[in-house]
Amino acid sequence: MELGMCLIDAIKKKVRGRIMPPLEGSDHSYVFMPLSHKNWKSKEKELQLRCLVARKESKNAPKVIGIAIGKSLTNEHIFDIAYFDIPELNEEILEKIEEAKQEFGYFKNTTISHSKDLRK
Repeated sequence: MELGMCLIDAIKKKVRGRIMPPLEGSDHSYVFMPLSHKNWKSKEKELQLRCLVARKESKNAPKVIGIAIGKSLTNEHIFDIAYFDIPELNEEILEKIEEAKQEFGYFKNTTISHSKDLRK
């Protein structure tokens, strides 16, 4: 339910990407990203890079699950999923993630969803 609420909210608000931090007692966070004709050619790399940024931002969650969802130009539902399990981040990896974050603008103004904020 928590995951679904955050995914639906991200789609409704048409965000470029969103991080959902780990729930209490969990070791994984989520990344949501809409798919459209604007990012179709780079969708896999973008989702992977966004997941790496989320891993950096969620220091206590070594696992990141990325979900990209949208519709094609022919109105077909499309999706991609990425999964990372990175127990430790060294300084070199952190620097490369930060470079990608700055170069591509991924999560410059990080939006982190907390499902409690979405409940009415």
